Amino acid sequence: MGRRYPGGPFDPFEQSPFSGLQEFRIPRPPRRVWIGLAFVGGGILLLFVAAPLIGFLTETQWFQALGLGSVYLTRVALQAWLGVLHEQLHRGREFDVQREVVVHRDDGLLILQQEV
Repeated sequence: MGRRYPGGPFDPFEQSPFSGLQEFRIPRPPRRVWIGLAFVGGGILLLFVAAPLIGFLTETQWFQALGLGSVYLTRVALQAWLGVLHEQLHRGREFDVQREVVVHRDDGLLILQQEV
């Protein structure tokens, strides 16, 4: 006959798996933690916003000092315009693109149709 494990408080077959767990509460962090996280997040946001602006301003001053300020500003304006145009083309807001679809019929013919 097989050996039987003694029943007791540590018997894994007699207790439910969650009966021995005690419920515990994690205390809410103090207000200074949230204020500190807000400062850190604001600093990171400031870096992401300020770095491109500072770069643009220094490049503008550099090209104006060389006498090529209008050339640089024209390039930046055209680059922004092309970015907006690309976004409009990509999303299809102002230009309607018609697609042609190859349809395979049961009798073996291939038909070129325009998708609406």
